[in-house]
Amino acid sequence: MTAMTRNDQTSTHVSAIKNTARGRWPEILSALTGLPSELFDGEYHQCPKCKKGLFRLVDAETGACFCTFCFRGGPDNGG
Repeated sequence: MTAMTRNDQTSTHVSAIKNTARGRWPEILSALTGLPSELFDGEYHQCPKCKKGLFRLVDAETGACFCTFCFRGGPDNGG
């Protein structure tokens, strides 16, 4: 049997964390950001960062969020 490398151990820990968080991202994001949990309901809301775009949680399994303004790219909007 071979010893696990540091990268193997890190990968194992990251996988365990992802599995534990899967499907709980609205709760996690609300706790981490202090933003209301309703913001992570999958519906469109005003973006809490830029206040210009439409923001929503696009994947509750992975915690992926998207803003139509912040993520369009360019130097004036953090993209």
